[in-house]
Amino acid sequence: MSDYFISIESTVAFVKKVTGAALGPACQTLISICESGAVRSRWSAHHSQTWPAIPKQDWIGADIDWQGYRVRKADGRYMAGVSFSEDDLNAWAASRASVATPIDLAPSEQEPVAETIRDIIRADPGLSKDEVYSKAKRAIGIGRKDFDNAWREHASEQQKAGGRRSAPRSRVTRGAT
Repeated sequence: MSDYFISIESTVAFVKKVTGAALGPACQTLISICESGAVRSRWSAHHSQTWPAIPKQDWIGADIDWQGYRVRKADGRYMAGVSFSEDDLNAWAASRASVATPIDLAPSEQEPVAETIRDIIRADPGLSKDEVYSKAKRAIGIGRKDFDNAWREHASEQQKAGGRRSAPRSRVTRGAT
């Protein structure tokens, strides 16, 4: 097991793809599989920075606020920054006889990824591609395939915008062994 946890945005996109459902039903399905214990979740934005596990009972009566990417528990309290086990999601998908990977998003679902990449590059234009990937992975739980697709999209947009440098250049460290 990799014990890798992915963002709520990527998780809902994955559940939508596996189930073929619209956003609302996909969110309800995610709540149901977490409530059943089939998929583990963590509160990755918890103030203690310990990523505590979210117990199954917290999913009973819960709702997902898609606008704010938050989980509203039955008691009305919100949790932002909830992440889900990639291994558990893959096992759940396999049990449905519809195999997919959580990082295989449809092109229409990649816009938040592309926007995140643009924001990271705007904030620090000197980053290498691998550094941008590392920051994007931490920020939104992106997988390599989605990152590479969004990176190509970003480079294409930059070329159309006037031939500016399409992406940060790789850094060369002199004297590194």
